[in-house]
Amino acid sequence: MAVSQQSKGRIGAGGLDLPGMQVRTLRVPLNATADAGVVSTGAKIPPKSQVLNVLVDIKADPTAGTTGLTLNVGTTAATQGFALGVAIASAGIKQTSMASGNVTRGSLLREFGSVASVLLPAPHITDAEIEVAYNTNVAISALKGDVVIEYRKLGD
Repeated sequence: MAVSQQSKGRIGAGGLDLPGMQVRTLRVPLNATADAGVVSTGAKIPPKSQVLNVLVDIKADPTAGTTGLTLNVGTTAATQGFALGVAIASAGIKQTSMASGNVTRGSLLREFGSVASVLLPAPHITDAEIEVAYNTNVAISALKGDVVIEYRKLGD
């Protein structure tokens, strides 16, 4: 693809690819929880970023035979901001959803407008650096997996 002299970006089929605008991935390890309290991870999303999506990758069944285990992912200020009530009782990748009856996108990724009674997803823009946090609905001693956050850095 050719480089434009004005933008120093690339013009390709379907859009403009500006340097630094690619989707980045932040992988945050999940650890055992002592209770349903908030776990600050130390992982941070930079300022002027656009959070696009959150996935939860559970590596092994957290507690064999237990159902009803859920996980919330967000920031230290809004723990349900990115993902809300994601079912984690079994291994696998859990994608947040806006589908009716399966609304697991948190308030920071959910636009409150709707089309045909379905909430519309919206990315979250960070003004300042934010720390990723999570909590489970009960203590889980064998929690193994990652939270995967897809974001785009918008500025310097």
